[in-house]
Amino acid sequence: MPRRQSKKSKSLWNKYPDYNPINNVDEKPLFDETRVNDEHRVLGQIIRENWPLIHPLARDYILSSAAEWRALLTETGMIQSNLDTKQRNLAGIQEEFDKKNQRLLLEKDAEIERIKEEIAESFKETVEQKDQEIANLKMLVNSVDETSITRSNLETELSEKDRKITELESVINGLNDKCRHQEVEAMNVQTGISKNFQQQINNITNELNEKQEQIDKLREILNKAKEQLIILKGKSESSSDSKTQLETRVDILERMLAERDEKLRKVVKTIESLE
Repeated sequence: MPRRQSKKSKSLWNKYPDYNPINNVDEKPLFDETRVNDEHRVLGQIIRENWPLIHPLARDYILSSAAEWRALLTETGMIQSNLDTKQRNLAGIQEEFDKKNQRLLLEKDAEIERIKEEIAESFKETVEQKDQEIANLKMLVNSVDETSITRSNLETELSEKDRKITELESVINGLNDKCRHQEVEAMNVQTGISKNFQQQINNITNELNEKQEQIDKLREILNKAKEQLIILKGKSESSSDSKTQLETRVDILERMLAERDEKLRKVVKTIESLE
């Protein structure tokens, strides 16, 4: 009877005979032996020694795992390094904070001592002031006792002062009445002076108006005489006598006008001196 042929056992070799690896499976994996325990170090050594006997898929997986673990270890190392740096910085900050806190505590204690001294000094000064006030009051009481001022003496002294005050008030009232009387008289005198001065001004003004009217009349006569003189210039020499008389009359009128002007200037000067 022929032997039954056994089925072929399953393995990676017969299931993936032509596996195309992702990594270079000819290279052996690298491990940081200083960061693993002894058992893992032994396993790594066995794998590296039998590396060609391992299926390419397994070698590919081992290489990929090793790369991932190296990346994780690198990231962990960076994190640890940053953590160490932050811890050192924190330690420095903590040290600076402790120093500053210690300095503030010392300053606070010094300030408290200073305030205590100020309060004690102020309390001492207050006590001394109160003691001085008490001493002054005692001296005042002793002084009152020594002088023995009685109530009757005080009443007599007050009555005398009231009498003197009444007399002074009477004198003051009399002086006030006298001042008011003098003010009324002064106002009356001033009013009289003002009235007299105003009357003088009115009289002078009337006189000026009269003088001005006379001057205006004389000017009118003079102008008429000049007009007649101009008319007579064209006439014959037979009228020379009349012309001479007319010129004489004009000269007289001009002198009179000059005299009036002089009087008018004097009146104006008089008004200015009164002002």
